[in-house]
Amino acid sequence: MRGWRGWILIIFLVVILPLGVYGFYANYRDGTSGTLRIEEDLVRPYARLVADGRSAEAYQRYTSEEFQKNCSLDAFLKAQGENTVEFGPLVELKMKDNAPFKSSFNLFAWKSYYQGGLVYRGQKGETWVAWVVVKEDGILKMDASYQSFHNRLKPRVF
Repeated sequence: MRGWRGWILIIFLVVILPLGVYGFYANYRDGTSGTLRIEEDLVRPYARLVADGRSAEAYQRYTSEEFQKNCSLDAFLKAQGENTVEFGPLVELKMKDNAPFKSSFNLFAWKSYYQGGLVYRGQKGETWVAWVVVKEDGILKMDASYQSFHNRLKPRVF
C-alpha cells in the first residue's frame, strides 16, 4: 500500500504539477501580451474593410482557418448584407469597456484564445457582439462571433 502512495506522489510532482504551472504561465503570458493589440491589429482594420464595402478582403485577411471552414465566403458576405439591412452601414466596431478581451489557453491544442465584447454600431442601430480571437502563426484573427442578447450568445457573423 505504501508503494502506491509514493507512485501517486511522484506522478503528481512530475506530471500534474508542472502542467498546472505551465497552464497558469501560458494564460498570464497571453493575457498580458495579446489583449492590448486586439483592437489595433484586428478590430479596427477589420471594421475599416467592412465599412468600405471590402468584406471579402476582411474575410480573407482577418478570419481564422477554422472560421473559414465553418463559414464560406458566400455565407460571410450574406451575413454582412443582413447586418447592413438590420443596422445600416457599419459606422464603428469598438471594444466594450466593461467586457475586455480575456485570454484562455487550450493546452491540448496549443492555441491561445481571447474572448471579449464589442459594440457593433451601424447608421440605424447598434448591438453588442462577442468575438473569439485566435492566434494563427502569431497573427490575431477572428475565430467566431456571437450576438449578445440578454446574457445569451447567439451565433451570428459580424
